Amino acid sequence: MTQLYTDCISGLCVKFLPGNHHIIVGARDGTVSLFALGPGTLLQSYAAHEGAIWALAIRPDRRG
Repeated sequence: MTQLYTDCISGLCVKFLPGNHHIIVGARDGTVSLFALGPGTLLQSYAAHEGAIWALAIRPDRRG
């Protein structure tokens, strides 16, 4: 299920995924969120860390 994301999150870091259609945002509250750029929809969000997410890295093998 997708939703149009209109709330504000305190994003600290952003990475564009290969193909430039999606971004991953690391937030102050420890969540990581995946967004579709075209429609501006939040595709998935999950609690990834107890503290703030200050950096993200994308592996070229697409395994995490």
